[in-house]
Amino acid sequence: CENFDTLRNYLPDDSSNSTASDINNLENIKYYCSNEDSEEAECETEFDKIKAGCLWLFEQLFVKNGKNINTVQYIIIWLSYKLNQKTYEGIKDLNEFYTKYIEKNRHYTWL
Repeated sequence: CENFDTLRNYLPDDSSNSTASDINNLENIKYYCSNEDSEEAECETEFDKIKAGCLWLFEQLFVKNGKNINTVQYIIIWLSYKLNQKTYEGIKDLNEFYTKYIEKNRHYTWL
């Protein structure tokens, strides 16, 4: 899918490869970087980038394309893959990531 390919330019599959593309330049992804009220937030940490990428994919693929449940499965597979590439302190599984970083995010609640 084109949206996954686009996101891969900003969050490469091989985390040891740096990318010249700054994820903060991707369409409206800055809106998903923070739970704060500021619309000016930028994705600074790898976690911010993954969280924002996940919410961006939901907007691009789920909301804009008819809320197809299969799309949700693809996004969750992508999210699981990205989270399993590294060990993140305080996150032991996908459910915990969802609870801490997605569930109460103001941009997720309107999806």
